[in-house]
Amino acid sequence: MKKEEVLEFLFSQKESLFRNFQLQKLGLFGSVARSENANDLDIIIEFEPNTQNLFDKKYQIQELLEKKFKVPVDI
Repeated sequence: MKKEEVLEFLFSQKESLFRNFQLQKLGLFGSVARSENANDLDIIIEFEPNTQNLFDKKYQIQELLEKKFKVPVDI
């Protein structure tokens, strides 16, 4: 998995992800962000204030990314 591939996907889905999950920020960090070999994907997110069901939304984002990139995702 390459950094460019992940960033391209996140950028192309940004509007949908922000709207559907009430996000304010979405970012990539860790080994993939440093273009190192990785066996997982590290994502940082920030929700809009007063977002409900945070656990469910985080789980849905995690599942979406795990299905797309076929690696464990840490949020």
